[in-house]
Amino acid sequence: MNPGPQRFAVFPKTISAGTDDPQQQYRRLDTHFAVHGHEAKPGVEPTAEFGPERIAVYPIDHLRDLERSGSETTPVYSLTKSGALAVPTGKVFVRLAPKLKFEDSAESFRRAGYEIDQSLSYAPNAGWLRPTST
Repeated sequence: MNPGPQRFAVFPKTISAGTDDPQQQYRRLDTHFAVHGHEAKPGVEPTAEFGPERIAVYPIDHLRDLERSGSETTPVYSLTKSGALAVPTGKVFVRLAPKLKFEDSAESFRRAGYEIDQSLSYAPNAGWLRPTST
């Protein structure tokens, strides 16, 4: 029995890919899952790896084995069944008006429950936030 659909039922089946085209959505896959805080597991080859984030994607038939490692597991999404994989990280990308500086909004982000995770030198009005609590 495939444990993925039941295990990840608390996650949305679809997520909007943006506000420009509401028809474009990420769809939760029942064929793969992600391991966060990834440590290489002998004998189990990941389908994809997101190195800086330490996230690895595996076929769903390895879920029970890798869940026992104590690492966080989440579903995997795709824009299409054969498209690139996307994994929820809990981070939020924010782009402010062009004249605003991302770093100057740190206190507003904190009041909203986020802290700055990464500023972008090439886009001083944008960056990544992470929740202050999970």
